[in-house]
Amino acid sequence: MEIETKEKKNKLFMYTILFFTLSVLGWIFEVLNEIRKGHGFINRGVLQGPWLPIYGLAGLIIYLLLKKYKEKPHVVFSLSFIICFAVEYLTSLYLEISKGIIWWDYSKKPLNLNGRVCFLYTLIFAIIATLVYYFIIPKLIKLFEKIPYKVISVICTILLLIFLVDNIYSTKRPNIVRGAKIVNKT
Repeated sequence: MEIETKEKKNKLFMYTILFFTLSVLGWIFEVLNEIRKGHGFINRGVLQGPWLPIYGLAGLIIYLLLKKYKEKPHVVFSLSFIICFAVEYLTSLYLEISKGIIWWDYSKKPLNLNGRVCFLYTLIFAIIATLVYYFIIPKLIKLFEKIPYKVISVICTILLLIFLVDNIYSTKRPNIVRGAKIVNKT
């Protein structure tokens, strides 16, 4: 019984550190994309820290839900497209309702839905998600499995505490990025 509980805790810590790693990788991707566009360093996140939870959430959902389709890359890609679409749309809606700010707007892009998502970017995110699923996540999992239980539990606890503080702080003082539009005062 105790071994089963420890294995469940280990999985929880594994998922937690995977969430944070994917969130940081997403943040790096967005920052590098802004630099590539010539805008310089811009923290693209709602939060102050170097993480974009939308990437961690989408990546974790894809990893957990699509394991049974691992041998079918076309299914993983198709479902990743749907998951990326849903997570981005719902995140945009949540941020607008909860913060009164629109962080991104695809309304000038073709095949967009309410400016929250567009076909091209969802396609790009699905391709990246599929590549991450097959090539990056397995390497991360192998790396995380080498970390002793006590160490990973401490790391996850510290990350969760910092993340909580960042969320509390950012509730009152969200990071408003270039191009964001305030739609109402909350």
